[in-house]
Amino acid sequence: MNFLSQSNKKDILHALHSFQENIPNIEEIDITERKPLSSSHNTLKVSAEQLINSLSFFRETSFKETYKQAKQKNYSFLTAPTIMTLRNIVSKEHPLWNTWIDTSSYQLIGRDTLGQFGKKGDEYVLILHAPLPYEDTAVLLQGTLPLQSFQTYLQGKLPDGNSYRVQHYDDALILLNKGEETFEGILIPYKQAQESLEHLLSWNAVKDHPILLSLSRSRERLASYFEQTQYSTKRISYQKSLINDTNLLTNTEHVTGELFFLSQNGINTLRTLDSSAYFAGVPQHFIQ
Repeated sequence: MNFLSQSNKKDILHALHSFQENIPNIEEIDITERKPLSSSHNTLKVSAEQLINSLSFFRETSFKETYKQAKQKNYSFLTAPTIMTLRNIVSKEHPLWNTWIDTSSYQLIGRDTLGQFGKKGDEYVLILHAPLPYEDTAVLLQGTLPLQSFQTYLQGKLPDGNSYRVQHYDDALILLNKGEETFEGILIPYKQAQESLEHLLSWNAVKDHPILLSLSRSRERLASYFEQTQYSTKRISYQKSLINDTNLLTNTEHVTGELFFLSQNGINTLRTLDSSAYFAGVPQHFIQ
């Protein structure tokens, strides 16, 4: 199937570049992927080869049908940090390097009405890594998430009753600077998330970028991914349409979210279900 001819994603995808094949020796590594069954720290310890060989790819012209297929097979879609890790391992001919690949990582913009992380009404961007079902994803992308439900997300609770860990970006930075991974949910002050307005980012802009650090959950992972995805100009593409829409914060009833997808030379966000979908998934028992 030729994905370049499908969907509104093609407007922000870039031409392919020639890369030298680079397949390292595959050793046993820790790959962290979380299904938020509890607030515990669940780490997979499998060989990279085993995880990569377990992948299935789900691609349809309908988001709903793609999620349906994965549910029938008892597969969960991978989050952006895990896809970044695997892309850093496989060759550019692997299906993980399709023109784009959707993830189970999201960003939501809303207000902390209870003042859990600061003053009441403070504006935040929540970066969330969790394999949400279709119904919850649809609510986020359609902008129909009730503001009260956003407050529940800030508490680390998902609509299905599962939970995950949430931390303020200041606390996430402490972990990042220690070479550790952040929590599954990272809360970035809205104004801080807006600071970088460039579309093509150099490493100097990427290495301290709050959205990209929160998306990768690790400085080391982000550095490796930058090396893999940069253009010949040593820059990567970054789109952040939702963060630029300040009118969303005037909505006192609902919150809108976006889904992250990774192109071959950048990181982008999707705000519509009217698009082709392409996900990488693994059996659910791999991430429980």
